[in-house]
Amino acid sequence: MVDDSGVVGRGAGAPVSARVEGGVGGARAAGAAGIASVVLVVAGRVVAGGVPQVSASAHTIASYYAKRSHWQRQEAGLVLGALSMVFFLWFLGGLRARLRVGERAGAPLSSVVLAAGVAFAVLYAALSTMRGVIAFALDGSHAFRAAALDPQLVRSLEEARSLFFVHALVAGAVLIAASSLLALRTGAFARWLGAGGLAVAALVLVGAFVASGVVFLLLAWIVVVGVVLIAEPRPT
Repeated sequence: MVDDSGVVGRGAGAPVSARVEGGVGGARAAGAAGIASVVLVVAGRVVAGGVPQVSASAHTIASYYAKRSHWQRQEAGLVLGALSMVFFLWFLGGLRARLRVGERAGAPLSSVVLAAGVAFAVLYAALSTMRGVIAFALDGSHAFRAAALDPQLVRSLEEARSLFFVHALVAGAVLIAASSLLALRTGAFARWLGAGGLAVAALVLVGAFVASGVVFLLLAWIVVVGVVLIAEPRPT
């Protein structure tokens, strides 16, 4: 197609119907990616299983890491977690694109959504690494296996993982809150999703410090938004 400047090309000169259909397909793919990211997070957690906590005895820690099957489960869980963030970032891109449709020029909220989402992904990667690093070291290094495993190292890494988890939940709460506020302002999503998202954001923010189980609210929000992007790829 030839645009007003006489240049043949795609993009701005592409038919409106083609751009609309491309946007619809992209929104649905982003929604599916969000759901896939949650499935992979849960699968990774199930596969990895539990690990000795900070309060565990030296004997419990040594017994756990003496089994190669435990290393392999931690490694598999870390790989699934890493893959989940690939899909999450895809979802984040689609979410931001949807939210920006009605945002006025220069408004900051869509940028906050992007920044909070990227921060969440980075912090999730960090906390996953804290839990899986010993398993990878044991599986990949004869020198590491030959030395006695220091239980204080294990406890320190688990404590660091817990702190990264708190920060990840805070970033997740900001992501939900900014998305919900922007949805309410622009009508990018139904009002029930915007209002409900604000309530979820508040619960996740408070729960980050007192109840780690609120992570399931964050995951549920991602799934709900993913389903909406699939069912309603264009703002109604």
